[in-house]
Amino acid sequence: MKYELTSKLEKIAVQVNNSETLGEAKEIAFSGLMTVSINEKMKKIILDNIYKINDLFELQKYICNSLLFFEGMSTGGYNKRKK
Repeated sequence: MKYELTSKLEKIAVQVNNSETLGEAKEIAFSGLMTVSINEKMKKIILDNIYKINDLFELQKYICNSLLFFEGMSTGGYNKRKK
């Protein structure tokens, strides 16, 4: 049996990127993030930032950057892995 391992955040990002309207994308992001097990403080920050975004492309970019952050591939200094 073959399993496909993908994170919930990755599934949300794919759905948001396939959305045709900002409203649809925000609804997917909000409802999807409520089921993701991440730090509640970070979840609130992400939800607040999504609420403020008024452009579909910007929302898609933000969700993808959030995915990279939580997958450990962020270019920012917040998620550097300790050696």
